[in-house]
This record gives sequence, structure tokens and C-alpha cells, in this order.
Amino acid sequence: MSGRSLRVVPAEDLPARRGRIATKVTARTGRVVVDRIQTYDGKGDVVEGSDDATTTAAPQGLASAPGLPSPASRWLFPDATNAEGTRTQLALYNPTGRPARLQVVITYQDPGRQAPVDPIDVDVRAREQQLVDLTETAGIEPGVPYTVDVRSLDDVPVAAEQLRFGAPAPVVAAATDAEADPDEEAPPAEGEPVAGFAVVAGSPLAARSWLVPSRSASTSRVASVVVANPGAASVTVRVEAFVEGKRTAVEAATVRVPAGDRRELDLSSTFLNPALVVTATGPVVVSHSVVATEGLGLTQSLASPFPETVTELPAAR
Repeated sequence: MSGRSLRVVPAEDLPARRGRIATKVTARTGRVVVDRIQTYDGKGDVVEGSDDATTTAAPQGLASAPGLPSPASRWLFPDATNAEGTRTQLALYNPTGRPARLQVVITYQDPGRQAPVDPIDVDVRAREQQLVDLTETAGIEPGVPYTVDVRSLDDVPVAAEQLRFGAPAPVVAAATDAEADPDEEAPPAEGEPVAGFAVVAGSPLAARSWLVPSRSASTSRVASVVVANPGAASVTVRVEAFVEGKRTAVEAATVRVPAGDRRELDLSSTFLNPALVVTATGPVVVSHSVVATEGLGLTQSLASPFPETVTELPAAR
């Protein structure tokens, strides 16, 4: 590739004989940035589970996600939920020459209110990939938000991504008679999933400050920001919004997050699309999701950490 150029490699050009693959891109000289794009039109095969009765509608939507620059021994995913008609999976890839013994730890929001979920043990052979279907994991309560912590027990670094097929219908405040549009189609009924497909890598690090460039809420989509605390002590989280060039405190979003817990921030008092700075008294991980209130639409990503506040997640013990 010449400098400042772009090349697209169609999936059919990859020398693979399987329907599901992991890809490693290595630059022999220089440096490159790698992204992948996946599109689904909803007309393909349903997503099947190991149980014949457990299926999810054929994927529909587009996902664009950057490749991971390096593997790590631990990955944290702040935001996951199981719901009827949706599916959540983990894609795990071991690029090394050694087998990896992994443990997937599920932690509910307010973990004391739910029975704990047994850790999931996963063995990934050298230079192999494996899919873990969290929708079929015994003990995960539908509709209860949780975090996912992927840990390498032997310190063998791996790559980890979360795949979401559809999302639970977002909670939308009811419009007043003055706000209601008689020609506008009603949002999905409560419990009806929203079609879409999203991929997000986990975070191998935590930070005290994170930037969400745009909240991306509107009358047709609902945005959420989730903070996970992987530390051993509780933290206090505060949020500032950039409005008309000024940083304004979002008092309603101030929240205490206990050790090992997660919280969705209350951003109902902010403007629809401000940039947000999320600051905590200790290292946390922040994710951002947007779900359409009607039709098709789902995206999920990590916020951007402030480099001077970053710390690596400790290895599994």
C-alpha cells in the first residue's frame, strides 16, 4: 500500500473455509489502521444456539469497528443485557502459540439482588478462535444489565469482542398531546426488540476520565452511557456537558458506583447531543450505546479515555 491510501479487502478474498473466522493483519513495513465492516440485510440464516429451540432472527444492520492493535490478558465490557428476541455473544481469539485458559465473569448491576452466575471456563487453542453465547448461559437473568469480564488465567494474551444481535426496546418517555405527531409511527411496544447488529471490543484498561464525543440522542433514538467499576473500592462519578462552548455540570448524573458494580448515568436533563466528560475518583470503564426507538438501529462503543488518567486492568489472580 502506498502512503495515505485506503484498500478494501472483501471477505470472499480471504483464504478461509469456515463461516466464522478471526483475522490478523500484520504490516511488514510501516504502520496501518485496520477497520472491519459487516453488513446484514435480514435475509440470511437465523442465528442458532446449541438448543434447537433457541434461535434469533437473521442479522440486520451494519457494524464498523476498528481492529485491536494488540491482545491483552483481560478485557472488560461494561454493558450487556439478555432479552427475548436478542442475542449476545463473545468472540475470543488466541493469536499466540500457546493455549489460553480463559474465565468469563458475569456481574450484575446491584449484584446483591441476584443470585451470582458461575464463571464460564473457556479453553482457546493456539491460533484459534471461539464463540461464547451468553444468551444460552445458565443463570443469567433476562432483562437484568450486567458487565462481562474476560480474564486469561495463565496470562496468555487474547483478543475479545462483544457481538449484539438486536437490543431490548429502549425506555422512551411518553409524549404529551402537544408533542405527539399523529403521522409518526409508534415506537416498539415494551419488550419488543429493536433490530440491529453491533460489535464492540472490550477495554483492557481503565481510566479516571473519559470523553463521549456526542451523546447522539434524538426523538428517534435513545442513548445511554454506562460506567463500570473494576476496582476494589467504590468511586464517585461526575459528568460535564459541553454546551455552547462551556463545560456545564450534569448534577443528576452524579452517582456512586460500588466496587465491581456498574451504573447507567441519568442524562435526562442534558441537551440531546452534547459532548460529555465522565470523571471518576478512581479508574473506571465507560461505554456508550444508541438504540433506535423504531425501525432499525443499534450501535455500541467505548468512550475515549484521557491518556494521562489511564491504568491497565490488573491480571486475573
